[in-house]
Amino acid sequence: MDMGECRRIRFRDVLSARFWVNYAAILALTSWVPMLTRKSILQNEAGEVLRESVTSLRVYECYLGFLRRPDRWYFTAIFLHLFLCFFVSFWVWYIVLRFREGGRGTKPHGSGEDCGAQSERLR
Repeated sequence: MDMGECRRIRFRDVLSARFWVNYAAILALTSWVPMLTRKSILQNEAGEVLRESVTSLRVYECYLGFLRRPDRWYFTAIFLHLFLCFFVSFWVWYIVLRFREGGRGTKPHGSGEDCGAQSERLR
């Protein structure tokens, strides 16, 4: 087993059905987080500020706003939410699999001991 095969095994393990269920749960749990802030300023003809307000939109409000009226600000917030959740899910899942496999007395895939020793024998 070479290093490339160790990485393929890890990638396959991480992208299992349980990973996607975990990703969907994280998306749902973080949908209340404020992701976009809008500042509105009402001015008269002379340029004096009459009223100023700041509105924070939560992620689910960005999804709803995008469905009603697609806008690049909504799209940016949604893309950022999807990417950050995937990134966090991927690394948490990767670390959990490494510790779970290491705790059973077996060497985790991708560790220097099982893949490194194999690659040394191949040289």
